[in-house]
Amino acid sequence: MNNNRLFKGIICASLTALMAVSTCAPVYAAKTETTAAATDNDGMPNPFQECANMEEAHEITGFGFSVPPFGNYTISALNYEGIKEIVVRVPNSDNQETVYTNYDKASYEKILDMALKSGDYKAVSTAHLKKLGITAYVNTKNDICYDIMWSRKDGNYGYSIYSSNGNEENSMIWQALKITAYNNVINGYYGDKSLFKAKIEPIPAQVWTGNDLFLKESDVTVTYQGENLESGMDYYVRTFDDTRIGLAKAMIVPTEKSDFVGFNFKTFAVVPQAVTNVRYTDHTSTSVTIRFNTTEGAERYAVFTADSVGAQVADVGAKRGTATQSITIRNLEPDKTYKLIVKPYFEEDGQAWYGPDSEVITTKTDTEALAIPAPVYNLTLINAAKTSAQISFSKSEEADGYTVFGFKSGKKYADVSTQKGASTLKKTINGLQPGKTYRFTVRPYKKIDGKIYSGDTSKTIVIKTAK
Repeated sequence: MNNNRLFKGIICASLTALMAVSTCAPVYAAKTETTAAATDNDGMPNPFQECANMEEAHEITGFGFSVPPFGNYTISALNYEGIKEIVVRVPNSDNQETVYTNYDKASYEKILDMALKSGDYKAVSTAHLKKLGITAYVNTKNDICYDIMWSRKDGNYGYSIYSSNGNEENSMIWQALKITAYNNVINGYYGDKSLFKAKIEPIPAQVWTGNDLFLKESDVTVTYQGENLESGMDYYVRTFDDTRIGLAKAMIVPTEKSDFVGFNFKTFAVVPQAVTNVRYTDHTSTSVTIRFNTTEGAERYAVFTADSVGAQVADVGAKRGTATQSITIRNLEPDKTYKLIVKPYFEEDGQAWYGPDSEVITTKTDTEALAIPAPVYNLTLINAAKTSAQISFSKSEEADGYTVFGFKSGKKYADVSTQKGASTLKKTINGLQPGKTYRFTVRPYKKIDGKIYSGDTSKTIVIKTAK
């Protein structure tokens, strides 16, 4: 069916809810225009107006429409020939879409009448629909529901959801209940016994599993007029958007035997799993470097002291596609023992949401702060042969010598002696393999009373030997 077709001879409007008798495509204007003078490809005027936001739609129709938060959608509004409606289109995969529509009462009744005359719709009822005073109709073919239309008996509006690729009937009903809750159509309607007026305490962050989460009773506390409500008796909980890391929603729903009605929502965080295998890799008198196994979904990693203060001492962005990652904690005190933990986290709505603590790692800084030579800089490749490479770097005045290490392996590749009067040192690294990429770093050191005190490592240099 032509998605730009308007229902001719009855009313020139977007019938989002009305299904054609012979197909499962809705009769609505698929592309909205900014003026009523626009026409579709049947030559009929298209009175829909595209809207940048819901405020513009309100100016056109006189009412607003609240839908669940979508990442990508378009809004259009209609006020034409006695029909008022707001349409929200959400694209799905494979060029499919879900269309949410809000009508005023008179418009809904006209469109519902035409939908029922098509013979494709049937009334549907559940315990929750009855409790909320909602009358609903579905267009279901071969056990797949493509459209649901509904309104509250004493309400001023009607709604519909159309899915171009269809869904289970029960799922469409639950979407309708969510839209009802988002629009607060029952708030206050049932007096004081509405869950909209209940208070939901903050829900603890839940660790991501990749599957649907089941909140424990102890995780959800709902109170009404200062009294705790009973889970399983007064309400139960459904969760949404909980199979990914990020912010999810818990929907508080009255049970069939509850005296309460209505719905309520509470946002909670689904956080990354804890990092594992935290280990020490290096230290100086004022810094410690640790490495850990990364965890899926983390945007960043933070290091905290594992004490009563719990001070954050380091932070690093997550590197994608790596199984391990390191972080250096600087500005520490010499000759001191530190207990540290690592937490993965993501940021959303201006807040950091942390995953569980890692295991505690205990490490100690070197003794002499004054013994630390400054790190070298200007680490440069001079040339690379098949089995060797020559590098140069700036001299550290306090250093007695330098060590060339493999960046990840920590393997020692060469020792470099200091040279009086030289500002730049050179070193040839031998024993390399042809056509292979190496990453090196240089660390200065100083000898005091027979002990070696290492400075911080330099930046990494990448070298590829000749074939």
